[in-house]
Amino acid sequence: MTDKPTPATPAKIRVGLIGAGNWANHGHLRVLDLLPDYEVVAVQARRREAAEAAAKRYSIRHIVDTVEELVALPDVDLVLVLNTAPQHAATVRTVIAAGKDVYCEWPLTVNSDTARELAALARTAGVRHFVGLQRRLAPHNRYLRDLLADGYVGNLRSVRMHVSMNYFQALRSQALRWTAPPENFSSVIVIYAGHFLDMLFQAVGRPTEVSALLVNQFPEVTIAGSNEVIPTTNPDQLLLSARLACLMHPIGAVIVAIVGGAAASVFAIFYGAGNGVLTIARGTLPLAVFGPKDYAYRLGLIGAPSRMRKPWGSRSARGACARNPRACLRQWRS
Repeated sequence: MTDKPTPATPAKIRVGLIGAGNWANHGHLRVLDLLPDYEVVAVQARRREAAEAAAKRYSIRHIVDTVEELVALPDVDLVLVLNTAPQHAATVRTVIAAGKDVYCEWPLTVNSDTARELAALARTAGVRHFVGLQRRLAPHNRYLRDLLADGYVGNLRSVRMHVSMNYFQALRSQALRWTAPPENFSSVIVIYAGHFLDMLFQAVGRPTEVSALLVNQFPEVTIAGSNEVIPTTNPDQLLLSARLACLMHPIGAVIVAIVGGAAASVFAIFYGAGNGVLTIARGTLPLAVFGPKDYAYRLGLIGAPSRMRKPWGSRSARGACARNPRACLRQWRS
């Protein structure tokens, strides 16, 4: 009897980190420490003490002072670019030039032209390149995508998503100071809308038409501790209406069946335009009349009557509300 050879253990992917701030410590380092296929071997940060703290906590071998030193290390296979968005382009170029695979946090750069340039450089160099829009790969989003693809809900008629958070407001910490200047392309809309819309479109498909309203509610941002005031035009609220496909609307389907595709295209244009006009009107009228102060709160008040009407949409629903008004109120609040 001959013993079978033991299969070779796959080599770990050796990772170098550029940036050791909040996101690196609360996101990447924690996760990489749990994954058996990865090993963090090097770290570089603008503040050396931050790199040293990360290295001590996660037993990282190399602490270096520059990006050039990190990408030159022979035992680094993959470089994670976790510094601020204005620093991404120069950092990613350096990583690509060294022939290392590169993962860059979102947003990739502060403008589309530079992003296209970096993508072309990576393809030419033959290095693997990723942008950190990880929510598209979350189990719940992949499951939703599979359910829709399998026809679990039938024809998709509408999709609604609401996202909010309690920071990136008028008072910010020193760690978030860099998000205030518009030229840094790091507003709450850039970061969060980029992440969540990418997740949504991965599941339901990309839109064919978009109408949007952007609002700046905080024209000045104060930095806690220093009391520095930074003027900003960054939008901090987004109201977006998008159309996924003509056939998702029953009238569009009827037009295709009776008249043909050309008429359906005309329908799609006018239907989408109508939706866009209504969306923009609903958003701009309160802004024009009341101004940006408490804009989101006023939109909620204006929309309250239509939401209150929903539980009373049918005779059975009216009867249920009469029997159990508290349950009806909970449905309205939801």
